[in-house]
Amino acid sequence: MVLMTHTPPSEQDSMPKTRTGSKSQRRDRWAFVGLSAPAVIWFGLFMIVPLIFMIVISFFDWRGITSQATLAGLDNYERLVGDQRLQAAFRTTFTQIIVALPIVFSVAFMLAFFLIQRPPGYRVFRVLFFVPAMVSVAGVSMMFAGIFLPQGVVNSLLTAIGLEDLTRVWLGNLSTVKWAIIAIYLWGAIGFNTILLFASLSIVPKELYEMARIDGAGYWKRMWRIAFPLNLDFVGILVMLEYLFLLLGFAQVVILLTDGGPGNASVTLGYILFEKAFITRQLGYSQAIGVFILVIGMGGMIVIRMFTRRKYE
Repeated sequence: MVLMTHTPPSEQDSMPKTRTGSKSQRRDRWAFVGLSAPAVIWFGLFMIVPLIFMIVISFFDWRGITSQATLAGLDNYERLVGDQRLQAAFRTTFTQIIVALPIVFSVAFMLAFFLIQRPPGYRVFRVLFFVPAMVSVAGVSMMFAGIFLPQGVVNSLLTAIGLEDLTRVWLGNLSTVKWAIIAIYLWGAIGFNTILLFASLSIVPKELYEMARIDGAGYWKRMWRIAFPLNLDFVGILVMLEYLFLLLGFAQVVILLTDGGPGNASVTLGYILFEKAFITRQLGYSQAIGVFILVIGMGGMIVIRMFTRRKYE
């Protein structure tokens, strides 16, 4: 008598599927590695490697490409502590971030929410808001130089309405140059971020706003209690990008308009990094400043992310 063992159908079905699934997983892993490898290599070559070289150079005294670099150890970092110009740059940059970022994103979000209501002429407003992003830095600098000149637009308007006592040399006054620079940043940043936030808000289903309106939620409540929380992650990304721009990118306007003056009144971290690297040729010290800015940038982005992370329940 021959005894025949019989494997239950469920086990018969599961065994080949397990082997097939394992092969499929391995194939997916290799496909993922193959597709992501170019991006990882690119990121490593053009992001990680330069950062490593920046850190290495910060430990050297190097006066230019044609000169010999000598090991300085921690001397460059010790200079950071007592550098009065760097401290002034940090205070100016910190003021710009604390003052400008809340204004930019509160105003930009309100304008973006206004635009998604599709008021008459909203397409024209979208174009007007985006115009500053299309103007070159040199163009913006020349335009605001004309606005803030002693005989420029601002002083002419103040004189016309009888407020001659308020006229100033706005870009040459210790007490006003910092705020004039912030005003230039606001002019460009508010419109640009309005358009980006408008695109994000447009994805939210209109039914949510309509249901809230039927339930008695007013305009402001729909804006800040519905639209804002739903777009908090995107707002956080924009805040981080603008934060990094204020740390480094906005130095272009300072270079063209004030050259950090008068005195140290308008010098920023981005400007002093440029100055040490390309004007005074202190390349090692400039990279130590770069490491300092990197630490501030990473710390600031972590804080921003903590406050702008959307909670999912």
